Amino acid sequence: MPSILWTGRLSPILKSLVNFSNLLAWITGNARDTASMKQRMKKGYDGSATADVTRYDELGLTHYTAIAKSLLEETALQGLSVQDIGCGTGILSMLALGHGATRVICADLSDYMLTQCKNKASALGYKPSQIIFR
Repeated sequence: MPSILWTGRLSPILKSLVNFSNLLAWITGNARDTASMKQRMKKGYDGSATADVTRYDELGLTHYTAIAKSLLEETALQGLSVQDIGCGTGILSMLALGHGATRVICADLSDYMLTQCKNKASALGYKPSQIIFR
């Protein structure tokens, strides 16, 4: 049996909740059906399982922009190419270009998120040579 219990650093209460959830998923068989789990994740990322994906920027733009700014705060990007893995709607990508990166390669497993990122880059006037999508 693969490990299903969380062993990382969490508060005791959160660790109990995570482990209870993992055990329940294993008992019901959900944790053993990898193909089904991947399909549920894909549905979530593509917006067919929840409307939250379609409202990503509306729900978290301020929060994620603050996080992205703090990540880039002391990072020198002038003249560099940057990869944004899990780019989502491109919050960090656009900030990286604004901080001097010459090119950003945006990658995300969700086609929906990449489309939103492309639309945002186009609206901000970035050229295809500056921002690439995968």
